[in-house]
Amino acid sequence: MLRRILRILLWSVLIMLLLFGGVLAVAFAKQRALVRMALDEINRDMAGHLTIGGSHIAPFEAFPLICIDLEEVRFHAGDDTTQAPIYAFKDLYLCFRIWDLLRGYIDVRSIHADGGHLNLVLHEDGSLNLLLAKQFATADEADESALHIHLRDLQLRDFTFSHLQEGTGQKVTARIHQLKADFRSIGDSIASELEADLHLDVIGKRDTSFFYNKHIELDAHLDYDMATQVLMMPLSTLKLQEVEFAAEGRVDISHEVDLDLHVHGEKPDFSLLMAFAPNDVADFLGQFRNAGEIVFDGTVKGRSAQGMTPRVDIRFSCADGWFHNTATDKKVDGLAFKGWFTNGGDPALRAAELHLRD
Repeated sequence: MLRRILRILLWSVLIMLLLFGGVLAVAFAKQRALVRMALDEINRDMAGHLTIGGSHIAPFEAFPLICIDLEEVRFHAGDDTTQAPIYAFKDLYLCFRIWDLLRGYIDVRSIHADGGHLNLVLHEDGSLNLLLAKQFATADEADESALHIHLRDLQLRDFTFSHLQEGTGQKVTARIHQLKADFRSIGDSIASELEADLHLDVIGKRDTSFFYNKHIELDAHLDYDMATQVLMMPLSTLKLQEVEFAAEGRVDISHEVDLDLHVHGEKPDFSLLMAFAPNDVADFLGQFRNAGEIVFDGTVKGRSAQGMTPRVDIRFSCADGWFHNTATDKKVDGLAFKGWFTNGGDPALRAAELHLRD
């Protein structure tokens, strides 16, 4: 009996190995054809130019999916590949279902990326460098692609995203340590669970220190309505410099990326306000013991595309606050104040106001 069970197990393992080997053989056979097809389609239809340094099969990157690792991927604004690429990936994994490959249906189900960058530039005329490079080179856009994309998950690791507004000189840079997003279709909507860990810089033409190297963690549920092009974010968790906030809102992509976001937080110490302070100020205040009833409430409303800047309004307050310098045993207490800040919807901050009263 024992010998029969062992024989069945051995045959089962052998069959599984043979099947897996067969799938790998199919993947290896289709690898070059898949890469060549993607390159030909992109470089035929787009004004920009995509190059790939090499590729190989990565069977365990997103098992049980079979992945092709595209190495040193670069997308340039034109045919001149000596210029800096708009985006680049050290390793870009395109992952497929086994049975889709076996029947010749090329459908990307998962995308993973390790290392790289995406540098967006909003020109003064309102055009975006990536969209200009992605424009069709010919008027015939009706050809149906043989490469299909039905994503179920997206992962980024060690990836840098930047957005520069030429008109104002403002640059936003996100150094993404890890981002994971799962997708599922529900009728005409796409639901997503998003987790992100990154450091963020917001640098103006002259200001380089106010919001720099801020650690952000996001855990959010997102719902995107494909008919209305509205992205909804129910109540979610946002951490800034390890301080937790509640965040919610909506983004109307069809109307110049119209934002309506709300962030709220309450803490029994000053860490909530120090999270927004310049790093040197936060480090200085962080050496003191402190406490207080701190409340923060902020909104971001307005259109953000085509060079427009949404209005930012922030209200904050403190009651029964105190700081204690343990080195000198000196204490400041009885702190109480209210304040508010607005950028006035002006990217150059000419309409910005800051009010503070006790």
